[in-house]
Amino acid sequence: MRSLFRTLIPVLLLLGGAAQAAQDSYPTRPVDVVVPIAPGGSNDIVARALAEQLSKILGQSFVVSNRPGGSGIIGLSYVVNAPADGYTLAISPAAFIATNPSLFKSLPYDSEKDFAPIANVVTAPRVLVVRSNSKYKTVAALVADAKRNPGKLNYGSGGEGTPHHLGGVLFADQNGLELVHVPYKGGAPAMNDLLAGHIDMMFAAASEVKPYVESGRIRALAIAGKERSAILPDVPTTTEIGFGDLELSTWTGLFGPAGMPQAAIERLNAAINKALKGDLGERFKTLGYTPIGGTPEEFKVQIQKDIKMFERLIEKSGIKKQ
Repeated sequence: MRSLFRTLIPVLLLLGGAAQAAQDSYPTRPVDVVVPIAPGGSNDIVARALAEQLSKILGQSFVVSNRPGGSGIIGLSYVVNAPADGYTLAISPAAFIATNPSLFKSLPYDSEKDFAPIANVVTAPRVLVVRSNSKYKTVAALVADAKRNPGKLNYGSGGEGTPHHLGGVLFADQNGLELVHVPYKGGAPAMNDLLAGHIDMMFAAASEVKPYVESGRIRALAIAGKERSAILPDVPTTTEIGFGDLELSTWTGLFGPAGMPQAAIERLNAAINKALKGDLGERFKTLGYTPIGGTPEEFKVQIQKDIKMFERLIEKSGIKKQ
């Protein structure tokens, strides 16, 4: 028996050293970071900023490639079917991972089983806004009027199932309101109609409304959530003013295919957390994002929670699966 142990110990040490070496050496070649939307969007901006920092920290190129189409399905399907070796990753918004399961009758991927969550990178707070000459100066005034006039107030969105839309569904649900949803083909047309006075309100991203708030064309009533926005520091949160947490997940996270090496996941996660605590985190704040980070396990729990939340909201909204 002693002889056996003497034989096994060097082998175990060798295996342990090999595992550590694999973790320390990843990546040994360029990594493809797939963005499932067209260049120039907010998800693309986050991806390119993160890829730049990962390249510096890990000493290999992280190359962003855009594969847009099908509500993220084209790009995410590509990643799911790629070798699970850590060299093909995806940066995706919550909508494509947590919302799509409730919007489509069938998907070529399972959001919970086919991806390896690596890190929740940022979240973009939503803001309840009205035009500057609106009679609503507070959330309390808006809610009171909506209760007196059920079905009379409306809100715009970038389309069914978008954060603009589901923010309104959640707000109405939490406050017992009957609001009319007005969908547009994108957030920009909805914003234009808000400015023109054709719709009453909108739940937009902080970065989306910041220029209009600063120019005095839009009034921001509240940040939807618990934390204030770094780019709109004077706007209170719905939690502060007594209208619930109203937290609608609008995160952007990094994923790999299920089954990718744990060592690669851990190394990427550590690098992301390091970057978010430094200049990258500060840069994201100036763009209107809140840096998140944390562990892969925490991100996995968040995804599971959000899939259930969006399922409930989409069912309540009456959206039919495509």
